Amino acid sequence: MHAQIYKLGFLDSIKFRLYGNVKVGYINRGKSRLEAYLFKCDVHGLQVTSPSGHYELLLCPECLKERNLVEEHNENPESKRDKLDSDNPLSKYLTKNIRENK
Repeated sequence: MHAQIYKLGFLDSIKFRLYGNVKVGYINRGKSRLEAYLFKCDVHGLQVTSPSGHYELLLCPECLKERNLVEEHNENPESKRDKLDSDNPLSKYLTKNIRENK
């Protein structure tokens, strides 16, 4: 999605602070229109996406891309020697989320 600037009104800014997300518009995907929400990712900051899955979770697109890269990296037998640094906060975050989602 292209970077856009969202100006939240007074009520929307209160909703964002209370609930952690706020509806900012729609995303066109083919013939369907999905609601777009603004939320804050702990790693990547403010993100805009549509709810996904049965429980309609707001998942950070950047975290999902990085998680897919990590999973592909771990599936490659040559990459066993190039494991992620355990001191890296991003690898801790991704490892925690991968374990919780299994």
